[in-house]
Amino acid sequence: MTSQDLNVAIDRLLLWSSQWQLKIASEKCLILRISNHRRISSCLHPTYNSINGHLLNTVSEVRDLAVIVDSSLKFDKHISLIVRKAQQ
Repeated sequence: MTSQDLNVAIDRLLLWSSQWQLKIASEKCLILRISNHRRISSCLHPTYNSINGHLLNTVSEVRDLAVIVDSSLKFDKHISLIVRKAQQ
Protein backbone atom coordinates (compact mmCIF):
# COMPACT_ATOMS: atom_id res chain seq x y z
CA MET A 1 0.00 0.00 0.00
CA THR A 2 1.36 3.38 -0.96
CA SER A 3 0.91 6.71 0.79
CA GLN A 4 -1.43 7.75 -2.00
CA ASP A 5 -3.59 4.65 -1.40
CA LEU A 6 -3.75 5.50 2.29
CA ASN A 7 -4.72 9.09 1.57
CA VAL A 8 -7.51 7.88 -0.74
CA ALA A 9 -8.73 5.47 1.95
CA ILE A 10 -8.75 8.24 4.58
CA ASP A 11 -10.63 10.56 2.20
CA ARG A 12 -13.21 7.82 1.54
CA LEU A 13 -13.61 7.22 5.27
CA LEU A 14 -14.20 10.94 5.85
CA LEU A 15 -16.74 11.08 3.00
CA TRP A 16 -18.55 8.00 4.30
CA SER A 17 -18.65 9.35 7.86
CA SER A 18 -20.00 12.66 6.60
CA GLN A 19 -22.72 10.96 4.55
CA TRP A 20 -23.81 8.90 7.56
CA GLN A 21 -23.45 11.89 9.91
CA LEU A 22 -20.85 10.13 12.06
CA LYS A 23 -18.22 12.44 13.46
CA ILE A 24 -14.61 11.28 13.37
CA ALA A 25 -12.87 12.29 16.60
CA SER A 26 -9.75 13.50 14.79
CA GLU A 27 -8.31 14.88 18.03
CA LYS A 28 -8.07 11.27 19.25
CA CYS A 29 -6.42 9.95 16.08
CA LEU A 30 -2.71 9.16 16.01
CA ILE A 31 -0.12 7.88 13.56
CA LEU A 32 1.52 4.59 14.58
CA ARG A 33 3.99 3.33 11.98
CA ILE A 34 4.33 -0.43 12.32
CA SER A 35 7.69 -1.85 11.32
CA ASN A 36 10.32 -4.29 12.50
CA HIS A 37 13.09 -1.86 11.46
CA ARG A 38 14.66 0.28 14.16
CA ARG A 39 14.91 3.30 11.85
CA ILE A 40 12.55 4.01 9.01
CA SER A 41 13.98 6.15 6.25
CA SER A 42 12.23 9.51 6.01
CA CYS A 43 11.54 8.83 2.33
CA LEU A 44 9.36 5.89 3.37
CA HIS A 45 7.19 8.00 5.67
CA PRO A 46 3.69 8.48 4.34
CA THR A 47 2.55 11.96 3.42
CA TYR A 48 -0.66 11.89 5.45
CA ASN A 49 -0.56 13.91 8.63
CA SER A 50 -4.03 15.32 9.20
CA ILE A 51 -7.71 14.46 9.31
CA ASN A 52 -10.25 17.23 8.82
CA GLY A 53 -7.43 19.76 9.20
CA HIS A 54 -6.37 18.39 12.60
CA LEU A 55 -2.65 17.53 12.65
CA LEU A 56 -1.98 13.98 13.83
CA ASN A 57 0.81 13.15 16.27
CA THR A 58 3.18 10.29 15.49
CA VAL A 59 3.59 7.92 18.44
CA SER A 60 5.72 4.85 19.15
CA GLU A 61 2.97 3.08 21.09
CA VAL A 62 -0.76 3.34 21.49
CA ARG A 63 -3.35 2.12 23.97
CA ASP A 64 -6.50 0.82 22.31
CA LEU A 65 -9.25 -1.07 24.10
CA ALA A 66 -6.99 -1.24 27.18
CA VAL A 67 -4.18 -2.97 25.21
CA ILE A 68 -0.82 -1.24 24.72
CA VAL A 69 0.81 -1.97 21.34
CA ASP A 70 4.11 -0.58 20.10
CA SER A 71 5.38 0.10 16.59
CA SER A 72 6.91 -3.40 16.39
CA LEU A 73 3.58 -5.02 17.35
CA LYS A 74 5.09 -6.20 20.61
CA PHE A 75 3.05 -6.35 23.77
CA ASP A 76 5.99 -6.19 26.22
CA LYS A 77 4.86 -2.97 27.88
CA HIS A 78 1.27 -4.22 28.14
CA ILE A 79 2.39 -7.52 29.70
CA SER A 80 4.70 -5.72 32.14
CA LEU A 81 1.82 -3.49 33.21
CA ILE A 82 -0.46 -6.49 33.82
CA VAL A 83 2.26 -8.31 35.81
CA ARG A 84 2.93 -5.18 37.90
CA LYS A 85 -0.79 -4.84 38.69
CA ALA A 86 -1.06 -8.52 39.59
CA GLN A 87 1.90 -8.25 41.98
CA GLN A 88 0.25 -5.38 43.84
